[in-house]
Amino acid sequence: MASQSILSFFLVGAGPGLSAAISPGPFQSLIIRESLLGGLRRAAPVTFAPLLADIPIGIVFVFLLGQAPEGFLVFVRLAGAALLLYLAWGLWQQLRAGDQAEGDDAEEALPEQSAGRGFMLGTMMLFLSPGPYLFWSSVNGPLLLEALDLSLLHALGFLAAFYIFSIGGLIAIAALIDRAGQISPEWRRALRIGSLLLLVGVAIWLLSGLLP
Repeated sequence: MASQSILSFFLVGAGPGLSAAISPGPFQSLIIRESLLGGLRRAAPVTFAPLLADIPIGIVFVFLLGQAPEGFLVFVRLAGAALLLYLAWGLWQQLRAGDQAEGDDAEEALPEQSAGRGFMLGTMMLFLSPGPYLFWSSVNGPLLLEALDLSLLHALGFLAAFYIFSIGGLIAIAALIDRAGQISPEWRRALRIGSLLLLVGVAIWLLSGLLP
């Protein structure tokens, strides 16, 4: 049946993938921050972090637990908020350093970051975000199991579409932010302030989820 074709599951995977890319959250905030600090070259490696982080998350919450335990998500929210606030503090320090420097000197003062370090930072952010656990236990998990009931190729088609659209969408966001930051030093500073506020705002949102 057409509804059970591999192409149909590829198309099904595109929806959650694009949604994961454009939905605001801790990981997207990190992508924006990295793009503003070092452009697309610095942000791109971070976008591939789901390829590593989703392996243990998917296995545990799709095939073993089925649902993310509430107590575990409390810890994840606290740790994720702490990491976001730490990143926001680092961005604030660099904004202050930029105020004390002139022109390109401020850009040259930014610390270099290897692709591997950015990738691992993105992986850590995903592990400390509630989104992936909820997503795999409630959305991607059931769809993946449905695809596996048909064949391994159906499941691979679903996963391929999910990561093509999620990672591709994140790279597009990073490229847009990078391009916008190149317009002028004033725009770049304004975007970094916006990124700082976004990091703090998402951290507050994570903490607010712990309130009764």
